[in-house]
Amino acid sequence: MSQYNPFLLLEFRAKISPNEIAFSDGVESLTFFSLHQLCLRVSKQLSLQNIAVGDRVILALTPKLGFIFTLALFHRGCLSCSSHLNTKLPDTLEFDWLITDRDAVLSEQRSVINIDQAWFANLPELSLRENSTPHDYGSSFCRMILTSGTTGVSKIVCLTPMQLNQRLNRNHMIWSCASGNEINLMGLATIGGFMTMLYCMQVGRAVLLPTSNETFLRMLREFYVVSLIASPLQINNILDYKQSKQALFAGIREIRLAGSSISGVLVKRVHNLFSGKLYGVYGSTEVGGVGMIELAQPSDVINAAYVQPGVEVQIVDELDNSVDLGVEGNIRIKSAGMIHDYEDDAEASRQSFRDGWFYPGDRGKLQPQGLLSLTGRTAEIINLGGWKINPDELDNVAETYTGLEDAASFAIDLPNGTVGIAMAIVENTNINLDVFRDFLLESLDPKSTPTYFFRVNSIPRNGMGKKLRSRLNEELRNLIA
Repeated sequence: MSQYNPFLLLEFRAKISPNEIAFSDGVESLTFFSLHQLCLRVSKQLSLQNIAVGDRVILALTPKLGFIFTLALFHRGCLSCSSHLNTKLPDTLEFDWLITDRDAVLSEQRSVINIDQAWFANLPELSLRENSTPHDYGSSFCRMILTSGTTGVSKIVCLTPMQLNQRLNRNHMIWSCASGNEINLMGLATIGGFMTMLYCMQVGRAVLLPTSNETFLRMLREFYVVSLIASPLQINNILDYKQSKQALFAGIREIRLAGSSISGVLVKRVHNLFSGKLYGVYGSTEVGGVGMIELAQPSDVINAAYVQPGVEVQIVDELDNSVDLGVEGNIRIKSAGMIHDYEDDAEASRQSFRDGWFYPGDRGKLQPQGLLSLTGRTAEIINLGGWKINPDELDNVAETYTGLEDAASFAIDLPNGTVGIAMAIVENTNINLDVFRDFLLESLDPKSTPTYFFRVNSIPRNGMGKKLRSRLNEELRNLIA
């Protein structure tokens, strides 16, 4: 295969199952045939507005419009990227067009196409069928994903059709449901949400992109959803919205949590309402899925995943030498479909990609049978004179405290030039900090217990729900006298 366009997935389904539902946002549904025709008309209109093959296009759109325009831009042979609502675009990100339905997004850019009802009312009719523009299978990029990890600074991941298909093949073996629909709440701006879209197109299932908690709950019933993929933060929000409804997850057979660390408290909350399988998924935008593990009880969160076939994981020391099973070190990963550098970021590429391996910045241990345990993020480990502390462990203890809604531990720069341990907390009710610290001391070593506490309205997170601990240090360190 020398050339390929992901749009062919939709084109094939429009031929063999034209009347099946291809998309729904809980308000409107489209069949494969109607979606195919709409995308062809949108593609033609974009060409009339001078969007050309190979153009780089940023999409800042609602889920429904983002889905339609992603497919239309595939058809045109463009390189598209959906933007996170709360993530600043990288300064190095070069693009030719911005397509948006939001008034204030990059309004000074001259190459902006504003989408409204009038734009759709003027779509051209189809006369002669226009074939999709093929991408070079192994070397022509067709999709950009922005990934920021826990830094809050986006990096650009560019993917070829070959890399997308390699990841789809791996996911089919491991994660796909045998029957029934699935909902991925993480959105097209994420690698997980985007790959779910391609998977649904490939197997002829509906792409379900709910617009609200209300439409999500309705779609669970109307579309016989059997699998739910979401970040821990998204699941928490759903539980907060309908936490008293025992039938919330009726019909769902499995829930897969991905994108950020999972707490034992969340596992307990889910199992109080859900009798199916709960899984934790470990992976990254750079390499795709790495593995998963069933979270049958809260203590299972200490393990990240069983490494899936087709992925190689090693634990290495600071000199990149492999260490024995059970020994902590830096994680590195190699897989089919992985990328080998970031676009226009040589320094970040040098740090994360070496000798064919991707270094995600995680520390961990490999156990027998391919069980991977995480022991923290390299950049987030709090080092107090050689005493190393994983902030996730502190957060897991804190979140069991009555009255505490959210917490994030972090290293804080002190005025005397040293480093201390701090914790930002979000409260349901006003808590006594002295009593709270005594509670932490019951489970933590005194050297690991935070000294500084800050009451905040919310914990900053990236688009995947990962806590931005370095931002807390930047914002709160000046409050220490």
